[in-house]
Amino acid sequence: MAVTKKEIERLAWLAKLKFTDEELDELTKDMAEIIAFADTVNGSVEGLPEGASSRVTEYASLREDIVVESLKNEEITSNIEAENGFFPVRRRSL
Repeated sequence: MAVTKKEIERLAWLAKLKFTDEELDELTKDMAEIIAFADTVNGSVEGLPEGASSRVTEYASLREDIVVESLKNEEITSNIEAENGFFPVRRRSL
């Protein structure tokens, strides 16, 4: 995917940034390299076993979640003046 100088100028305008022509040329080249790298990374998942998109998926599927009982709301708010089970917070003016 080729990145044009006009696209970079549009992005700069949207971000309210100003660049010289030399900076725009360099940014166009850098953005093209970034997109090429992203395309390489996206293509690197090809060839993995079906259902596995990355190594993270392998490890995540091995761990089981263990459900444990949490503290009761009354215990959590026992040492403060809770309002309907919530922590009261003062509104801060801007």
